[in-house]
Amino acid sequence: MKAIVKLSDRISIEVEEATVKETLYLAITLTQYPKKCVCGNTEGFYWTTNKDQDDNIYVNVKCPKCGARGKLGTLKGGRGHFWRNFEKYIPKNKVDAGG
Repeated sequence: MKAIVKLSDRISIEVEEATVKETLYLAITLTQYPKKCVCGNTEGFYWTTNKDQDDNIYVNVKCPKCGARGKLGTLKGGRGHFWRNFEKYIPKNKVDAGG
């Protein structure tokens, strides 16, 4: 079965899996990204992707107001996906200005 998933005005993808349930699972999961940021914003989100040196792929929905990201995670064993809630990125090497 095939399904067309519209993620934004600019992104539509075609999902095709072996069974109806698998197709719907992936299509619905992709559309259920977090819709409210930690800053309270509910609009203008955009998509980002990157790949690290180990070829791990990251897909995020990003808030234009505060820069927080909601990440698409993969279940153990690669058997499915899920969305993480928005989180504000704080670099590990950032020194606390207060002390």
